[in-house]
Amino acid sequence: MLIIDARRCRANCSTHGHSFRGIKLYIPPLEAEMRRRLWWSLILYDARVGEMADHKSAALAPTWDCQVPLSLNDSDLRPEMKEFPAMEPKSSEAIYAVVRSDIANFYRHTSSYLDFNIPALKAVASVAKNDGLGIETLEKRVEEKYLKFCDPENPLHFLTIWTTRLTLAKARLVVHYSKASSNSPPTEAENDAAILQAIAMLESDTKIISLPSVRGFVWMGNIHFPLPGYIHLVYALRQNPLNRHAEHAWRAMSENSAMRLSYNSEMRQKFEAKAKNPLFRNLTKIILLTWDARVAAEEALGRTVAPPDIVVRVKAIQAARMEGESPQSQTGSIDVDDININDIIMNMPGGWGWTGSLTIIRWKQWVSGCPTNRASIRTSTSSTGRRWAGVSATNRIDLGDVDPVMKPC
Repeated sequence: MLIIDARRCRANCSTHGHSFRGIKLYIPPLEAEMRRRLWWSLILYDARVGEMADHKSAALAPTWDCQVPLSLNDSDLRPEMKEFPAMEPKSSEAIYAVVRSDIANFYRHTSSYLDFNIPALKAVASVAKNDGLGIETLEKRVEEKYLKFCDPENPLHFLTIWTTRLTLAKARLVVHYSKASSNSPPTEAENDAAILQAIAMLESDTKIISLPSVRGFVWMGNIHFPLPGYIHLVYALRQNPLNRHAEHAWRAMSENSAMRLSYNSEMRQKFEAKAKNPLFRNLTKIILLTWDARVAAEEALGRTVAPPDIVVRVKAIQAARMEGESPQSQTGSIDVDDININDIIMNMPGGWGWTGSLTIIRWKQWVSGCPTNRASIRTSTSSTGRRWAGVSATNRIDLGDVDPVMKPC
């Protein structure tokens, strides 16, 4: 009922002018700003709910023109005001809401967002097809306009800084996927850049959850688990175990998983023996298969390598899980080799509730560069020339059965 009421309220806001600029309707500054804040809060909530339900929400369609909230303190606005106060280059109490609204407002006009969510509206995209340059411009503007005035010692400012970093990294990944789905396959340099963006997602999330003073915002982190970053890294590293960023990627996954499991008891329970979440059960298997590919690659070169912390942790979790399950439940679980990567539905970037729904079995397109839609991957060539087994795919993982706490961000 809460979701339905929120959607009705959002619809009523649009009907009564909340989505329009206050200056057009001659609305007093205080009321106009409250309408903007309400509108963006409901819009981003609506988008996040759609994301968690694996629904391509049109909440952020570029068909309405509400301005983003202003970076003002509550004390800057008074009922008797006739004009908005002069904007000064400074931070404010509303910085988190303002930055997330500003980024979402930019991204809803990009061709990569519309490509994955509302293809019929791609013609109205205001950002050029090369969205990467647009995101670079956005990042510079956000840095100059907001982030440089943030104090990292302030928990809210710290959260704003690193959530912005995480969200922009996801946005760049979506641009990468959008390019890979075209007729021009990504280059090796572009694939390496995508790996670095996935690493940046995990490192930013680790920064956020590692600071004790930010723990008051843990509820936000719980529903924005950076699963897309994990998925991108494990499959990219399985295809190319000796990638030059491999050590960095394994370290980022190890640190993020350790930090999340150390403070989040609810998430920890999902990974332990009684966990029934099919997506994460198979993610742990994929992590081990990816590490097996790394071990095989090192052995082929006459080298040995110690397992990273995340592999040690996953093996311990699997051992505990098998001890706590009956043979029937073990044989009834989904096997990783039956996963159709193309059919794992991801919602990205989603860092602040704005989504870009992505079907990841464009696998050959955005990793190996082959312009094929539905082909199962059998082999791929690593940088050493050795061929590694890929993943065949037949079944589907439906994220609709996944607990919202574990939904991808």
